[in-house]
Amino acid sequence: MEKSYNILIVGAGTAGVYLGWLLSKQGYSVLIIERDSQKNVGHRLELIHFETEQLKESGVPIPNKAPVLVTQIEEATLISPDNNVSIKYRDFQTVVRLPLFLQQIFVLAESTGVNFNFACKFEELIFENNKIVGIKAIKENREIIYKSNIVVDASGTTAVIRTSLPPNYGIETWKLGSNDVMFVPIRYFKWKYPDQPHPYPMINCVSDIAFLNPSFSKEQGVFGVGQLGSFEKANNILDSFIERMNWPPFEIIKKEQGRTPYRRPPFSLVSDNFICIGDAAAITQPFSGHGVTATWYLCRIIPKILQKIPKGEENFKKTDLWEINVRYFTTQGADYAFLFTLLSGFFDFTDKELNYLFKNLEFLLKPFSPSNSAEIDNQEQFHLKISDIIKIIYFVLKGIILIKLKMKNLIKILKLKKLAGKIKKHYIKYPKNPADFTNWVKKAQFLWYQKEKMNSK
Repeated sequence: MEKSYNILIVGAGTAGVYLGWLLSKQGYSVLIIERDSQKNVGHRLELIHFETEQLKESGVPIPNKAPVLVTQIEEATLISPDNNVSIKYRDFQTVVRLPLFLQQIFVLAESTGVNFNFACKFEELIFENNKIVGIKAIKENREIIYKSNIVVDASGTTAVIRTSLPPNYGIETWKLGSNDVMFVPIRYFKWKYPDQPHPYPMINCVSDIAFLNPSFSKEQGVFGVGQLGSFEKANNILDSFIERMNWPPFEIIKKEQGRTPYRRPPFSLVSDNFICIGDAAAITQPFSGHGVTATWYLCRIIPKILQKIPKGEENFKKTDLWEINVRYFTTQGADYAFLFTLLSGFFDFTDKELNYLFKNLEFLLKPFSPSNSAEIDNQEQFHLKISDIIKIIYFVLKGIILIKLKMKNLIKILKLKKLAGKIKKHYIKYPKNPADFTNWVKKAQFLWYQKEKMNSK
């Protein structure tokens, strides 16, 4: 059996369905294949958090009632490792049930003409004249040939298409290793004495990348943590976080686990008749770990570029799609590269050091307090006054003298801050012409090597 479409997307998660919906509205014939059955898509995690403002920008109808909508929050609390200092900050989040939200998005996409084929597994790419022209898939032990003008890899962390590309196709084919992934164990619980005071709604710990999030009601919550390495390591850290924070009595009712990429994306997201998005492209917000709305930003770029290409084109050459790279990497891609580089330096700080910094530098978070409108992951709204800089210098020197801070960790942060600035500037200068890409990559590789070298010391 052989069928043809303008766009073929592998993966019916939030990234693939959103892009399919956007492209179908422009008149492209779109097919999305998904290895899971429709009822099982998204069941890996029950709840998901969206940045409310970015959810609005997406154009997707925002869930406004149960059972899809769980809650909406406007603030969260950041706590020190010893739980002696806590700071409230602005954090607008919409919490939804992921499986039900996806079912709504499926209906929305189908209403604009998107076709789905669930329980259909990608098998291999099909090439003609060394260019992708489609895929071979398997469903119910039957082989199906799908021809398409563009194949999109939205298959998640496995990146089944990107990792199977030929070495000379212009896109890196690395696979995510254990230190390229945040392992996220989740534990749903209910308070044993819900009438007594208990934390709500969101608490984040600066040391463990651990959190207490809202759940289905105020009588319930979600413990979780994100850690590189393994689920075993992440679960051990989560156990420690739960134990030392001395929470009110609770009872675990369900456990889940997920993974999110934590590494730089490929240097190019496009090639001849091919685009890579979502977790398959390792696009994740470095500060919060959010990946859905991060890749939706990329998805909104893609239709704008395809719109410039005549609809009669049978092949979308790399040069046709190149502007997708340029628009992404010079904006969000550059910002994320900066944050990813800088934040890596904080992994070396001990709880003792973080407690000291948190206690003495909490004034830096005042712009993000609930009485203000800034959100903590918005670096554009973070400006230091001269008086703030003087305070920072004073407390840092004091910390060194009192042996509360290690000089080597502070020096490392300063070096990484400088390197992060260089990496961001380099991404802002992403080549507009693919012919200049090789030289750009050479410098990018050198800069990222410098980051790895600093973090290995």
